[in-house]
Amino acid sequence: MKIAGLVRSSLIDFPGRVAAVIFTPGCNFRCPWCHNAELALTPHTAPPAHSLGEVLDFLESRRGLLGGVVISGGEPTLQPGLADCIEKVKTLGLGVKLDTNGTRPDILASLIENGLLEYVALDVKGPPEAYPALSGMPEAPLQAIERAMALLARHASTAKGHFRAEFRTTVMEPHLDEARLLGMAHWIPAGIPWRLQAFTPQHGILDPGFSGRPPTETRLAEMQALVDAARR
Repeated sequence: MKIAGLVRSSLIDFPGRVAAVIFTPGCNFRCPWCHNAELALTPHTAPPAHSLGEVLDFLESRRGLLGGVVISGGEPTLQPGLADCIEKVKTLGLGVKLDTNGTRPDILASLIENGLLEYVALDVKGPPEAYPALSGMPEAPLQAIERAMALLARHASTAKGHFRAEFRTTVMEPHLDEARLLGMAHWIPAGIPWRLQAFTPQHGILDPGFSGRPPTETRLAEMQALVDAARR
């Protein structure tokens, strides 16, 4: 598996665990607001910044200090060695969380059904009608994303605490307003937390001309309460 970056310790990326974060190169989306533009634009076959052996050696050296590993990107499911990497991480006694855009549900299903993942966060870019603009893909694979969402809902409801999942959406105004979020609330499967997070343009984005702006903390909290109520 190609590894483009490594964060050695994070308190926020894997809920309930101190985790390292592995970043993979390449993405099949071109979200204009993406703040990991360098990763998204790098081919998923690009030479790695870190070898898998190097990363595993680091994880071994942190036994007892780390509780998990997050595999993010880019889009990790583009990597043909993903399952093998996760298997090696799990031999170290670490749980694995995957961040994905949900476009490769067959790979996601295989990883879950083989017990390789403890947690999945699926980025839902917006309502179906806005996906082409928000993902940068005129032919956004909505059927695949819907299959991935349904897969997470099914497994999270039957795993009895052994598997957790969340949907998350990055809110940028005016592209995602209350009306669009409420529409999403009726599209996204129930039974799994749906977390809204604020757009962060200060880190640099794929399209510098993108017109989105972040909501205030108060407004984001109001939006979260609104969609939570709509899903109950």
